[in-house]
Amino acid sequence: LIISSTSITYWISEIFGKTINLSRSFKISINAYSFFLLSVILIQSFKIVGVILVLSLAVVPAMIAKLFTNKLKVLFYLSVLFGFINSTISFFVSMIWDLSLAGTVAFVNLLVLIMIYFLKDKLLKR
Repeated sequence: LIISSTSITYWISEIFGKTINLSRSFKISINAYSFFLLSVILIQSFKIVGVILVLSLAVVPAMIAKLFTNKLKVLFYLSVLFGFINSTISFFVSMIWDLSLAGTVAFVNLLVLIMIYFLKDKLLKR
């Protein structure tokens, strides 16, 4: 079953319109629709894997990438790269020492953030 984005947007706008007393012609922008989908995804991931893991993987790699650049495209790619590297390191650490994966990911993310924050100037001078 394939549902078009137009029908989903119309359905959401009807629900929101009824909620806040707007007419049926109320249309949701693509930005609002994106934030709605992002919030649904985050809420479901909170239920599935836990708050610590989701917040650690959503925030810390972006903070690390922000230390290196201000360009949005580069920031996006760097945050994905740091998230992948930190998750891989965390996975192997948790497997070797038989630790919880969510706590290990949060700890490794924090450790890498602190290390890069204090060593950033030395890393960028070279």
